[in-house]
Amino acid sequence: MRTLYQFPLSHYCEKARWMLDFKELEYNAVNLMPGVHRILTRCKTSKNTMPMLRDGDIWISHST
Repeated sequence: MRTLYQFPLSHYCEKARWMLDFKELEYNAVNLMPGVHRILTRCKTSKNTMPMLRDGDIWISHST
């Protein structure tokens, strides 16, 4: 199962949700708190950008 780590009011995260819905891919959305999110994103992808998608063992951090 895919997990999308996001900020609920972010345009970039909304773009990622639209694309996942368009491709008809199942996912769970997990809302993160701005600022604190850097610990998780830096640890998993070595970047600070959101949204972040986890698909199995693969972590992707960016809206495109």
